[in-house]
Amino acid sequence: MQHADLWGWFYAEQRRAHRENDPYRAKLPDLYDSGWNAMREERGEEALSYFQEGLQIARHLEDPCWELFFEHWRNVVYLFTLSDYAKALENIVQTTAHAHKPQYLNCPIRARVYYSLLFIYYEMDPFGYEAKVREVMEYMETSVPLDEDTLFRIQYKKGSLAYLHEDYNLAEKLFSNYMNMLPPHADLRMAGGYSMLGVIAYCKGDFHTAIQLSHQAEALARKARLQGLVGEELLWRAVYEYRIGNTEQAKALHEQGIAHFERYQILKNLDYFNAICEYLEINGEIEAAINAREEANKIVHEYGSPDYDVKAAIQYCRLLGRCGKDIVDAIQHAEQAMTKLLKPDYYEEKLVRIKSGDFTEYRWQQ
Repeated sequence: MQHADLWGWFYAEQRRAHRENDPYRAKLPDLYDSGWNAMREERGEEALSYFQEGLQIARHLEDPCWELFFEHWRNVVYLFTLSDYAKALENIVQTTAHAHKPQYLNCPIRARVYYSLLFIYYEMDPFGYEAKVREVMEYMETSVPLDEDTLFRIQYKKGSLAYLHEDYNLAEKLFSNYMNMLPPHADLRMAGGYSMLGVIAYCKGDFHTAIQLSHQAEALARKARLQGLVGEELLWRAVYEYRIGNTEQAKALHEQGIAHFERYQILKNLDYFNAICEYLEINGEIEAAINAREEANKIVHEYGSPDYDVKAAIQYCRLLGRCGKDIVDAIQHAEQAMTKLLKPDYYEEKLVRIKSGDFTEYRWQQ
């Protein structure tokens, strides 16, 4: 496996700019820092403006590595902060094509570019593109110099693939391996790892462990200023606490999570709605839960992910079924959404269970 020192290159470029007294080149690291800080505070448009300015300067300097660097971070904003998957996919495909060209082959950001490609494939249609995702990961591990963070993220994605197939024991093992790989003070990556381990614990019905892991995820997310993850952990821990009978604590966490999303104007995603709706349902607020699921169907559709549409539609079917509501129209909606997937088999099986009257999601619910 080849190694790329992305941030060694970054700081060397910063020193070079100051040494040569080059004001254009000196501005590039500052634009990245400003964009990154805006992005993790969920200020997507502001982050995009910084990265676009950096891209324009890089093109003016005719510097291919800085150009690829800012192209990548522009794509990251569309992918993670603005959640415009159509725009992200268009740009990522274009940037990946650039990364194959000779002038970009020595650029240490290349691994991040390829990771964005496998990430968008996974988010759009994980079962349909699973072979492609695994192919890109293998190509990266054998043919692309990897910076340390990208190496960690590949391990994280391997855990995600196991979780996708509901192999929770393997997923737990892979995410634990991921956590063991991380250096001290890798707050951002550790926050995501603890969060996923907490989700896995909940899927297995281990609510107390889920609570402990969620606390750790939230604390690290706050240190890393990952406001979206902070909000999600608050909302999910409300569910976990309710499951063990701590209803007052759950209520407080639920309200804090909603307030956090509103304070930072965080885009509502499927995880947000899943946590909101589960809390409302177990708290007996059935109509509010149904209304939130209907809102989820509309808002999640704006992301442009066929997979998100199907996931949201199936959750809506389950909720209606558990509440004794008519599910005919909801099933038709889910079936229509599945026509956009390359491999809908996994979700078709879920729908068969729903049609038979099984509205559960986890084994411990049966």
